[in-house]
Amino acid sequence: MSTSAIIKNIIRSRIGLRLSFYALVVSFLFALSTAAVLIYIESKNAEQDLVKKVSQIIDTVETQIGQDLWDINTRGIQSTLESLVNLPYIKSAKIVDSLEKSFYVGKQSTPEKVSRDIFLYQQKLGTLSVGYDVKEFQQDAYKKHQSTILLVLSTIGLMALVFYFIVNQALIRHIIIISDSAKTFSLEKVKQFTPLVLPRRSRNDEISSLVNILNEGRRSAIELFQAKKYYEEQMVFQANFDLLTGLYNRQNLYDYLYTQIGEYVEDKGNLFILFVDLDGFKQVNDSMGHAIGDKILYECAMRLESTAKSQGAYIARLGGDEFVLCFYDENKESYHDVCNKIINSFDEKISSQGINVKLACSIGVTLYPDDQSTEPKTLLHNADNALCKAKSSGKNTYYCFDDATRKEQEFENNIKSKLNDAIENEVFEINYQPLIDIQKNEIIGFEALIRWHDEELGWVRPDIFIAIAEKMGVVFYIDRWVFETAIQQVEEWRSQFRKNYILSINFSPSNFYHSEFSEWASKDNVIYEKNLDWIELEVTERLVLNDDPAVLDGINQLCQRGMHFSIDDFGMGYSSLGYIKKFSHLLSKIKIDRIFINEILETDFDIAFVKSIMMLGDSLQLTVLAEGVEEEGQVDLLRSVGCQYVQGFYFSKPLPIDLMGSFIENWELEQISQKMMLVHHDVEHSNKNYNNNKHGQKGNENESS
Repeated sequence: MSTSAIIKNIIRSRIGLRLSFYALVVSFLFALSTAAVLIYIESKNAEQDLVKKVSQIIDTVETQIGQDLWDINTRGIQSTLESLVNLPYIKSAKIVDSLEKSFYVGKQSTPEKVSRDIFLYQQKLGTLSVGYDVKEFQQDAYKKHQSTILLVLSTIGLMALVFYFIVNQALIRHIIIISDSAKTFSLEKVKQFTPLVLPRRSRNDEISSLVNILNEGRRSAIELFQAKKYYEEQMVFQANFDLLTGLYNRQNLYDYLYTQIGEYVEDKGNLFILFVDLDGFKQVNDSMGHAIGDKILYECAMRLESTAKSQGAYIARLGGDEFVLCFYDENKESYHDVCNKIINSFDEKISSQGINVKLACSIGVTLYPDDQSTEPKTLLHNADNALCKAKSSGKNTYYCFDDATRKEQEFENNIKSKLNDAIENEVFEINYQPLIDIQKNEIIGFEALIRWHDEELGWVRPDIFIAIAEKMGVVFYIDRWVFETAIQQVEEWRSQFRKNYILSINFSPSNFYHSEFSEWASKDNVIYEKNLDWIELEVTERLVLNDDPAVLDGINQLCQRGMHFSIDDFGMGYSSLGYIKKFSHLLSKIKIDRIFINEILETDFDIAFVKSIMMLGDSLQLTVLAEGVEEEGQVDLLRSVGCQYVQGFYFSKPLPIDLMGSFIENWELEQISQKMMLVHHDVEHSNKNYNNNKHGQKGNENESS
């Protein structure tokens, strides 16, 4: 390795070695430069001393050499020169006499020399030149100072070691501790903050400041990390778990189903998806409040979770009182046992804080891969459709999604895709069925019944597309169109025939919850500027008996406009005399459901039921109307028990505008004809009585005469 590489390794090493190396280099350079200067000065001084010494030697031999030159003593001159060359540092000696004769001893190349003229008796006899070697003298001088230089360098090295020790003890080892502590510090491993403490007495210096800052930073980092970790855990929990029940939530359910479908292999068997909905929970929640409702819901969730664990099933709360269970089984019929276990788990009452509640549940089932759908939303939607089937079958039961349900779903989806266009383009029609006063034999009004014909679907039954529109949340727009269109039409008939016809319109319960209802019911427009006391809105018995503030506020809002409300299909809902009495101020009419009219001629029960409703209406000052009248005998019987108002196919089926207009004209003409016949009959009867009276008077006269 080269010297430069070694130096680089030292520089890149620990700071203590680097500082010592820097100190050593600086000290060495300083000592070396000082020594160089001192040696230079010493060499100059030595050279001067050497010249001085040579001059002194010349002074010593000058007299002898002069005498030898005077005596022309060649051997003496030669001997003197040789003695000079034998002296230290003198390398040559040369005498040139007055006759230019030279005497030379020693080396020829001696650049440095001292020359002096030799005089005797005041006469110049020649010149003496002595040559000397300065380098040899300097080397001897360096050798004299070499030990001193080595001592200085050794001292400098020792000082560097001492400096390294001091720096290491005072600084480097603490920095190493801080560095090692920082290297080993991990937020993932630290559970609580432990301050870094250095092995030294407390000092208010830079190291202490650094440690304090590091401790504060570490404390803040730990607190921030723990807070972050807590919030992340909370976010993960909230993203995957239901806060009320602790079960998995909707998002986790979707992730679970995506994973199961993506990793599905036939060896696993069938993936059953059970959609569970609590029966009667809404009533509990509304009557007892959400606080009690939440506790009841938690207890229900725990029962479902217990059943799920016994089956090794996954369970999640989808929302509200809806839950989903998933499990695998090779037997396609195994869901029967699981569903029965779930339903039976609600045999005992739910208890919470001394409150006992009896609930049940309905279950919709689908299984993958038989259900061919690969999207979790579609699978859940299919299970939800099966749940609706279970609820429509009487609740507290279960139903498995099948091809028939799939076809119904496809049909429903087809209707949904067309319904929005139908609403936007107003392709609906309204048929009108007359309401008859059978005591006076008069038309008192009409019920507006919507009809929809599609080019592909043909005539779609109102009970089908209205129910779908309610699910879609668009039935409000249909009812609003029927309301405004029917009012304009019946107004024309009222004006044309000069009759105070009433108009009865079916009104969906969901309208009261629609975002546009309040604005629509309170706005001022051409329709609402009129007197609307001849308008009746038909609502189901279940709706009126549902003590819902939104429903009651909506009904009151429309009543302020002068409209009336009637109970449709009375006797088919949750009848209660207490509730009827409670809401009688909002009602003007009760419509007896057709099921009680169909067999009124055959069963005494239906007759008794109709009579009891008539008595109820009289006591509460409510008008009673019988629906579904199709036979003359039914009309006569209803008339005999005091029922005044009816509607049904016996008089007319629901008719479009033009046919209903003709029906009204024919009815009115027939009424006029009947009245004229009655008048004619009364006139003939009066004339006959008159003639009989006249003949009687004549007979009396004859008898008396």
